[in-house]
Amino acid sequence: MKIVAGIDGGGTKTKVICQDLQGQTIAEEKFGAFNLNSIGEEGFTALMKQICEFLQNKGECVSLCIGAAGVSNPQMRGLVEQAMNQAGIEKWELVGDHEIALWGALEGNPGVSLVAGTGSICCGRNAEGDSIRAGGWGHLIGDEGSGYAIGRDVIKAVAHFWDGYGEPTSLAKLLAEQLQLDDRQKVITYVYKNDKSYVAQASRLAEQAAAQGDAVALQILQDNACQVSRQVAAVVKRLRRPLFRPSRQALAVRQLALVAIRMPTKPLRPEKKPPVRKAKGTNHVSSLQAAMMHSTTIMQAKKIPTTVYCRRR
Repeated sequence: MKIVAGIDGGGTKTKVICQDLQGQTIAEEKFGAFNLNSIGEEGFTALMKQICEFLQNKGECVSLCIGAAGVSNPQMRGLVEQAMNQAGIEKWELVGDHEIALWGALEGNPGVSLVAGTGSICCGRNAEGDSIRAGGWGHLIGDEGSGYAIGRDVIKAVAHFWDGYGEPTSLAKLLAEQLQLDDRQKVITYVYKNDKSYVAQASRLAEQAAAQGDAVALQILQDNACQVSRQVAAVVKRLRRPLFRPSRQALAVRQLALVAIRMPTKPLRPEKKPPVRKAKGTNHVSSLQAAMMHSTTIMQAKKIPTTVYCRRR
């Protein structure tokens, strides 16, 4: 059986979905982090082997699209190409995860997509087809509003509290209870001996503490919301054709940021919903949509009739 597939490679996990040529989902699976920097060449090669074996067990993969962060790294592209050659997959594409997120959320229409997972990036496309991006610089100099950034700020706030110049916060108790980080050495080992996905795990503590009114946690979320808001505003500004009416732009940007990091505060509601929306099941749908888009082009070129369905969950 011939199949098409989409891969959404994240900093924490990787999702794979397969469909037949009639658009029916036949299989989906989760794997580990799709991050060459964190798992290394050996780990990445093993991951690609697992994914290719999974695809081969489902049928003949005639088209595959991989959306992931770090695709500009030539080493990653080389390892993916090696895996594709070994698996006999001729038609494949490696694109940025922001591209599949934009397509999956807006289905090809003009708009802006903000990806805030382990890392963060914002991109947009206008009616003329121009694409603009902001962010995506990685955790050392960017990734504002991401799980990593919020988790790092949580741990930093607790460290400052322990040192005596930070505000008291319930984050210290949550860090000890949920991540077993209750002293300096444990924190140092946790942060510097593990990859960034471990730091990102602390981000959920900010939401829990903020829901209880913790001022430090609320400030962390507010700061990160403002930073990703600036990313969205920059993308909108650089796209030549406005995506929002000026009177609604600031409101739409802030609403998107609040949705992205789920700030525990009452969302602002415009009179009419702006053309920025959160895609339900964004990761799942966007990777599928990217694969379907690529695969449909291939099938049409071969004059093979196809009907593609993209179902939101």
